Amino acid sequence: MKSLSSFLRDRSGANAVEFALLSVPLLMVLFGTVEFGRMYWVQHALQETATSAARCVGVLQSGC
Repeated sequence: MKSLSSFLRDRSGANAVEFALLSVPLLMVLFGTVEFGRMYWVQHALQETATSAARCVGVLQSGC
């Protein structure tokens, strides 16, 4: 917690510049990970939907 208080008290601006430079790549990695997870989830959902539809067409059940 000491480093946070020293960060807040520092008025030179170097910490703010370092944070600005490092926060952009960090946020890109974070959002990239989230988007990759969403893409994988959508791909899996589409594959399961296509499999279920093909099974339904092939079996010709009345409950499809």
